[in-house]
Amino acid sequence: MIVKVVSFLTGVSLLALGLASCDDTTGSCKEQTANHLSIGFYTAYKSGSRWVAKDSSLATIVVKGTGKDSVLYNTKSIKTINLPLSQLSDTTKFVVTINSTLTDTFCAVYKRSLVFISYKCGYRTNFNIEKLDIKPQTPFDSIVITHPNVSDVTYENCKIYLKPAAGSTL
Repeated sequence: MIVKVVSFLTGVSLLALGLASCDDTTGSCKEQTANHLSIGFYTAYKSGSRWVAKDSSLATIVVKGTGKDSVLYNTKSIKTINLPLSQLSDTTKFVVTINSTLTDTFCAVYKRSLVFISYKCGYRTNFNIEKLDIKPQTPFDSIVITHPNVSDVTYENCKIYLKPAAGSTL
């Protein structure tokens, strides 16, 4: 009889220890689960015989996702924006309005990959940028992909160069 009680208490103790060591799946996720495309704005200036890039601020910018009612940005004097990419498609388009008058469509083409974070957080979608399109008829001159991998590491993924004012020098 004593052997059965000791065996029972040992079993209950081991079960209690096992449950106590389990990860708490009801807690909140402390990991970053959404990745955003980080874009910096620059202007190229002529310095002697070379062109030099300089951080630039946009006076005002409004950014919306195409087919969406929500405004992602509506701000003044900004040098960098962070845009969400679609987890359901390999293309995301944005409508960008600068200084309330100049409007352009910006298109990001990418490949998606799911990365398991944890039971609490679930999955995160990482993106690999393949192509970015803008129309150079606007104040945008060109766009350069600097870090194509959009993941949990915060990098400036691309640089949009603004057209310099006529006769601009550094």
